[in-house]
Amino acid sequence: MKRQPTPWILAGVPLLFVAISLPMALDWIEPNGFYGVRTEATRASEAAWYRANRAAGQAGLLAGLIGFAITVMIMR
Repeated sequence: MKRQPTPWILAGVPLLFVAISLPMALDWIEPNGFYGVRTEATRASEAAWYRANRAAGQAGLLAGLIGFAITVMIMR
C-alpha cells in the first residue's frame, strides 16, 4: 500500500510557523499595521514594538520547532 503524502504536509505546518516567526525574532519587522504584535502599547512605542515582537518571535520559533519534532516522531 502506498503511503500518503499528508503526514509530510502536516510536518510542514510547524515549519511555516517557524518561517513566519523568524523575522519577528530577529527584529526585521518594522512597526506596521499588518504583521506582528499590534497592541496599543506597541503602536505607541517603537521600543515596545521590537521587544514584544522579539518575544513573540522567539516563542513562535520554539513552538514551531517542537511541533515539527513531535510530528516527525509521530510519523515514524
